[in-house]
Amino acid sequence: ESSNYDACISYAESNGLLPEEDIEKYQDMQASIENGGPGGCTDQSSCDDYCSDVSHLEECLTFATENGMMDEEELAEAQKVLTAIQSGVSLPGGCTNKEACDAYCQELEHMQECMDFATAAGMMSEEDADEAQKVLTSMQSGESPGGCVSKDECDAYCSDPTHMEECIDFAVETGFMTAEEAEKIKEEGSLGPQRDDGQEDNLDGEKDEFEFDDSFSGPGGCTSEE
Repeated sequence: ESSNYDACISYAESNGLLPEEDIEKYQDMQASIENGGPGGCTDQSSCDDYCSDVSHLEECLTFATENGMMDEEELAEAQKVLTAIQSGVSLPGGCTNKEACDAYCQELEHMQECMDFATAAGMMSEEDADEAQKVLTSMQSGESPGGCVSKDECDAYCSDPTHMEECIDFAVETGFMTAEEAEKIKEEGSLGPQRDDGQEDNLDGEKDEFEFDDSFSGPGGCTSEE
């Protein structure tokens, strides 16, 4: 809850739970809105509420830029949205904030409209748009893995190791993965040399990346990192 940010940041600072640069960024932001931020907001909660409305995007983006509150990637992405709106491109479904737009664009029947907006706004390259179009076409025809019809559904389905081969084949068909990459994943199953006891051999003392194969069962019977 944004109303608890001050207390939580203070606790994090006292106990060394956050990098110093993150704490300084928060403190700088608080100082910049102390005398009134966009729309006169004076705390994180009221500023979030005000700036979630796309009609305030330009004002909030200007304020964030002047006060160093966004990194270059965030600024570039927000500027693309602003430029598209100013040029007359309508947001998908007339959504007015990020949460509403995300919810709207999760629905299969709205995905084409959302892709068109992302392309028009320059948020998606031609190559990415082509790949996304292949996925969308597969979803619409029921040919996606497990018949999933949203990113969340597809992620959930493909996180199950028993669906790995189906999802990898789909990734190859839609151009997200080369045949060579797919074959390597199918052959390896896990990364790193194996010891006699079947455990991963850590040669350099660093944490190994691990690929979950069909036989893996962890604490509580978990079968994937998630």
